[in-house]
Formats: sequence, structure tokens, C-alpha cells
Amino acid sequence: MNLKEKTITELRNSILKGEFVPGEHLTEALLSARFKVSRTPIREALNQLEQEGFVKITPAAGARVVKLSLKETLDIYDILIVLEGAAIRLACPVIDEERLNRLEEYQLLFEKALKERNEDLLFDLNTQFHWLITEATKNSYLIQMRTNFRRLVDRIARIFPHVPGQCDETILWHRKIIDALKARNPALAEFVMREHLGNAKKNLAEYLEEREKQIHRPESFLGGKAVDTQKAFSRQAKRGKATLWAPDNGLTSQQSNQTKERRISK
Repeated sequence: MNLKEKTITELRNSILKGEFVPGEHLTEALLSARFKVSRTPIREALNQLEQEGFVKITPAAGARVVKLSLKETLDIYDILIVLEGAAIRLACPVIDEERLNRLEEYQLLFEKALKERNEDLLFDLNTQFHWLITEATKNSYLIQMRTNFRRLVDRIARIFPHVPGQCDETILWHRKIIDALKARNPALAEFVMREHLGNAKKNLAEYLEEREKQIHRPESFLGGKAVDTQKAFSRQAKRGKATLWAPDNGLTSQQSNQTKERRISK
């Protein structure tokens, strides 16, 4: 991984973990100091993350973290379920052995990446798995729709490696998908795909709702001491026990910082 890729990954993960809140202004100087790199890789990272839908760059105003509410996130996922269901139904009768073998390969690599806790690779393999099925349809209209929709979906899909238990469930669902495709059963394949994504949407909703509760709760008390919930949540996240998402909580960066600094005396 070169410096550019490393900077992109670190900045993306910082946004996913809520270290930069929705609407927060991201300056090159601030990010350069934080990640200990020059402004060139920072500028490249911001441009890449704008393409992925994480930030919005406005001339003369700079970059800000994009706000995406829970409802918007789930609405996007509803459309994804429809598109993926249609894709696998169309692909099932025509997918060739070479593509089926590649799905098997992705499955094995996904299991290996999960053991290694390689989040970027998990995202890439999951994307390739689903994209291969769409390509197998050879339906140019569906492929174009899926391509146009991909930027919105990718931002959401990057969350899933962090959702507790989701990747283990994905392995089981992907096995069922491969089996349905090999059986050349379009109705079964579509049913399994919709169930897979519907279950993932449910897990995602619970995950984000819990994260939003943590963000909106400025302080909690443990043993009579005031606790900075955001910092505690970040510690949980590092241990894989918390969500890593920055919901649209309606707070500006300044308001968020003021909330975190507030303490209640005994």
C-alpha cells in the first residue's frame, strides 16, 4: 500500500468511526498534521473520498463530511435489494462455469480475509462477488443502473465489515447464493439474495440506531464518574464491540465538540 492509498484508507476509516462528524470542515492543514503527510496525498484522498460519497468539496469553501441520515441509508438499501434481486434472477440461467468458479474463489478469499480482519479486502471481495452476478446478466441497462448507483452503495457497504457478526452471516448467505445459481433455479436465487440483503439491512439498521444513541447521549455515568461517551465508544470500536458510523445527528463540528466537553459535576 503506497502513501496515497494509506492516506485514503486512514481518512475513510476516521469518517466511518465518527472521528469527523457529519458536516465537519476538513482542511488540508488539519489533515496533513493529523496523518503526518504532506498536502498532496491529503488532496488526493479528499478527491477520492468525494467520488465515494464521503465528502463534498466546494470551491472556495473546501471539503466537508457528507451528511447521510439513517432513513436515507435504508432507502438506498431498499433500492439495492430490488436491483440485486433482479440481477440474480436474470443471471441464474446464463451464468457460465467460469464465473461460478470465480464466485467460489471469492468465497474462499473472503473467509481468509475475515480471519485476517482485513476490512478493505472484505469490502473489495464482497463488491466483486455481487458485481460479478450483475455482469453475468449481460443486460446493459441493468449494468448501467447498477454502475450509477454504485457510489451511494459503496459508502454503505464499507460499514459492513464493522458490523458484529455480519461477515460470518455473509459467508453463509453467499454459499446459499452459489448453490442456488448452480441449481439453475432463478426463483430460489432471487429469494436467497433478497433474504441475504434484507437480513443485512436489518443488522445495519440496528447498528446505526445504536450508534446514533451513543452520539446523542453526551455523557453517561459509570461508578459515579462522568464518561465521555464518544471516546468510550471509540475504545469499544477498537475492540470490535461498537459501531463505526457517523450518522447525521444535526450537530455542527463546533456543537459536537461543545457537547463532548460538557461535564456534569457530582
